[in-house]
Amino acid sequence: MKKPVKRALIIHSLCAVGKASLTNILPVLSILGVEGCPIPSTILSSHTGGFKEIEKVETGSFIEKSINSIEHNDINMDLALIGYLGDIKNLEFIKNYIRKNFEKEKIVLDPILGDNNKLYKGFSEEHVKNMRDLIKGCFLITPNLTEALYLTGRDVSLAENMNDDLIRDICIDLRELGAKNIIITSVTTKKDKVGVCIFEEGKLYTVYSDKVEKSYPGTGDIFTAIVSGEVLKGKNIYESVKIAMDFLYETIKYSSSFNYDTKEGVLLEDNLYKLIEKR
Repeated sequence: MKKPVKRALIIHSLCAVGKASLTNILPVLSILGVEGCPIPSTILSSHTGGFKEIEKVETGSFIEKSINSIEHNDINMDLALIGYLGDIKNLEFIKNYIRKNFEKEKIVLDPILGDNNKLYKGFSEEHVKNMRDLIKGCFLITPNLTEALYLTGRDVSLAENMNDDLIRDICIDLRELGAKNIIITSVTTKKDKVGVCIFEEGKLYTVYSDKVEKSYPGTGDIFTAIVSGEVLKGKNIYESVKIAMDFLYETIKYSSSFNYDTKEGVLLEDNLYKLIEKR
């Protein structure tokens, strides 16, 4: 008998402190009724957004060996959520994994490369090139605006003058790279609003939320986890994005009412119950 819950493979970093990546993704999927099966790509004492003397361990070939073990045991996944991959050598293996599995499970790729019009420290054009190769066959990719510009070979300065026509052209280029559906986050086309653009089945939608003054790390991981979980439950991408944005707005607003360092992330634990209310 097949297990009566959906199962998602999650390949991402694991941070002990700071509420990011797997630390955020696993509880969100659980509350949505999805079993999360994590494979850490990198283990860190904290995320890299403000903490000092961070300890880091690359897991080397652990991703490849873990996936081979899962397949050897005939464990089937309904969805694979792929985030930070660590060593660039992992990208080639993941590319082959996507090619092999995209027809039997939904592949969601968060192409982590950069933000705020620049690549993250330690990332290069080689990472961008390899990330383009991963897109082919993905059910959904969720780049932020900076990453979408890099992936399509555009000047990141275009982020300052974004409009619907340019967003559509970017989405079309990402479709040509092989992504079936696209979500672009952190799009600022309206003052005092945060926009998410959705390109689903050839149609472009933009969903806006009010800006909250404070900004927290790890919210993108929560967003992608919610969208992945809701899609697995049968909702379309537009509906899933609306749920994710509403939840994040409420959670960020709640967290910002407390006077603590934002690098520690949002108060997810106090707000998870709201996802049950939305089920």
